[in-house]
Amino acid sequence: MSDEHFSSQANGNRRDRIVLFSAMLSRSDKGVCKTELMYKVGLSSVQFDRYIPVLVGCGLLQVFNRGKRAVYMTTEKGRRFVDKYGTLVKLLELGINDNPAWIQTANTVLASHLPRRSEPNNSNHPF
Repeated sequence: MSDEHFSSQANGNRRDRIVLFSAMLSRSDKGVCKTELMYKVGLSSVQFDRYIPVLVGCGLLQVFNRGKRAVYMTTEKGRRFVDKYGTLVKLLELGINDNPAWIQTANTVLASHLPRRSEPNNSNHPF
Protein backbone atom coordinates (compact mmCIF):
# COMPACT_ATOMS: atom_id res chain seq x y z
CA MET A 1 0.00 0.00 0.00
CA SER A 2 1.48 3.34 -0.98
CA ASP A 3 2.22 6.23 1.34
CA GLU A 4 0.04 8.41 -0.89
CA HIS A 5 -3.00 6.32 -0.03
CA PHE A 6 -2.55 6.74 3.70
CA SER A 7 -1.70 10.43 3.59
CA SER A 8 -4.52 11.23 1.17
CA GLN A 9 -6.97 9.62 3.57
CA ALA A 10 -6.16 12.14 6.24
CA ASN A 11 -6.63 15.43 4.36
CA GLY A 12 -6.71 17.17 7.71
CA ASN A 13 -9.71 15.08 8.74
CA ARG A 14 -9.99 12.18 11.13
CA ARG A 15 -8.74 8.97 9.61
CA ASP A 16 -10.88 5.87 9.71
CA ARG A 17 -9.79 3.22 12.19
CA ILE A 18 -9.39 0.60 9.46
CA VAL A 19 -7.11 2.96 7.50
CA LEU A 20 -5.00 3.44 10.64
CA PHE A 21 -4.90 -0.32 11.28
CA SER A 22 -3.73 -1.00 7.74
CA ALA A 23 -1.12 1.77 7.94
CA MET A 24 0.19 0.49 11.28
CA LEU A 25 0.40 -3.08 10.00
CA SER A 26 2.08 -2.20 6.71
CA ARG A 27 4.68 -0.05 8.51
CA SER A 28 5.40 -2.85 11.04
CA ASP A 29 6.17 -5.56 8.51
CA LYS A 30 9.86 -5.79 9.39
CA GLY A 31 9.49 -4.80 13.05
CA VAL A 32 9.54 -1.28 14.49
CA CYS A 33 9.75 0.36 17.88
CA LYS A 34 6.90 2.47 19.28
CA THR A 35 8.40 5.85 18.38
CA GLU A 36 9.20 4.84 14.81
CA LEU A 37 5.72 3.42 14.26
CA MET A 38 4.04 6.50 15.73
CA TYR A 39 6.17 8.75 13.49
CA LYS A 40 5.66 6.69 10.30
CA VAL A 41 1.88 6.55 10.71
CA GLY A 42 1.37 9.93 12.35
CA LEU A 43 -0.15 8.64 15.58
CA SER A 44 -0.41 10.29 18.95
CA SER A 45 0.58 8.22 21.98
CA VAL A 46 -3.11 8.05 22.94
CA GLN A 47 -4.00 6.56 19.54
CA PHE A 48 -1.06 4.17 19.72
CA ASP A 49 -2.05 2.98 23.20
CA ARG A 50 -5.65 2.54 22.05
CA TYR A 51 -4.96 0.61 18.83
CA ILE A 52 -1.98 -1.63 19.66
CA PRO A 53 -3.99 -3.87 22.05
CA VAL A 54 -6.68 -4.25 19.37
CA LEU A 55 -4.20 -5.33 16.70
CA VAL A 56 -2.38 -7.68 19.09
CA GLY A 57 -5.67 -9.09 20.40
CA CYS A 58 -6.86 -9.84 16.88
CA GLY A 59 -3.59 -11.62 16.10
CA LEU A 60 -2.63 -9.05 13.44
CA LEU A 61 0.44 -7.72 15.27
CA GLN A 62 2.93 -9.30 17.66
CA VAL A 63 5.09 -7.64 20.29
CA PHE A 64 8.47 -8.90 21.39
CA ASN A 65 11.40 -7.46 23.31
CA ARG A 66 14.67 -6.51 21.68
CA GLY A 67 16.87 -5.57 24.60
CA LYS A 68 14.91 -3.03 26.64
CA ARG A 69 12.66 -2.01 23.75
CA ALA A 70 9.36 -3.42 22.62
CA VAL A 71 9.31 -4.21 18.91
CA TYR A 72 6.06 -4.45 16.95
CA MET A 73 5.88 -6.79 13.96
CA THR A 74 3.04 -7.68 11.63
CA THR A 75 1.96 -11.33 11.75
CA GLU A 76 1.05 -13.41 8.73
CA LYS A 77 -2.61 -12.75 9.51
CA GLY A 78 -1.81 -9.03 9.62
CA ARG A 79 -0.15 -9.20 6.19
CA ARG A 80 -3.24 -10.91 4.80
CA PHE A 81 -5.37 -8.12 6.32
CA VAL A 82 -3.25 -5.46 4.59
CA ASP A 83 -3.45 -7.34 1.28
CA LYS A 84 -7.22 -7.72 1.53
CA TYR A 85 -7.62 -4.09 2.56
CA GLY A 86 -5.62 -3.09 -0.53
CA THR A 87 -7.91 -5.22 -2.68
CA LEU A 88 -10.97 -3.50 -1.20
CA VAL A 89 -9.48 -0.07 -1.88
CA LYS A 90 -8.81 -1.03 -5.50
CA LEU A 91 -12.35 -2.35 -5.93
CA LEU A 92 -13.80 0.82 -4.44
CA GLU A 93 -11.65 2.93 -6.74
CA LEU A 94 -13.24 1.13 -9.69
CA GLY A 95 -16.56 2.49 -8.51
CA ILE A 96 -19.61 0.79 -7.10
CA ASN A 97 -21.60 1.23 -10.31
CA ASP A 98 -18.80 -0.17 -12.48
CA ASN A 99 -18.29 -3.27 -10.35
CA PRO A 100 -21.32 -4.32 -8.28
CA ALA A 101 -19.58 -7.57 -7.25
CA TRP A 102 -17.40 -5.53 -4.87
CA ILE A 103 -20.09 -5.75 -2.16
CA GLN A 104 -19.88 -9.54 -2.00
CA THR A 105 -16.08 -9.41 -2.03
CA ALA A 106 -16.02 -6.75 0.69
CA ASN A 107 -18.33 -8.79 2.91
CA THR A 108 -16.20 -11.90 2.44
CA VAL A 109 -12.95 -10.06 3.19
CA LEU A 110 -14.25 -8.30 6.26
CA ALA A 111 -15.98 -11.41 7.61
CA SER A 112 -12.69 -13.32 7.51
CA HIS A 113 -11.32 -11.03 10.24
CA LEU A 114 -14.34 -11.03 12.54
CA PRO A 115 -14.78 -13.49 15.39
CA ARG A 116 -17.07 -16.41 14.64
CA ARG A 117 -20.48 -16.30 16.30
CA SER A 118 -19.63 -19.40 18.30
CA GLU A 119 -16.55 -17.69 19.80
CA PRO A 120 -17.03 -16.05 23.19
CA ASN A 121 -17.53 -12.32 23.12
CA ASN A 122 -14.43 -10.47 24.31
CA SER A 123 -15.53 -7.13 25.72
CA ASN A 124 -12.20 -5.58 24.67
CA HIS A 125 -12.67 -6.65 21.06
CA PRO A 126 -13.84 -3.68 18.91
CA PHE A 127 -15.53 -5.80 16.26
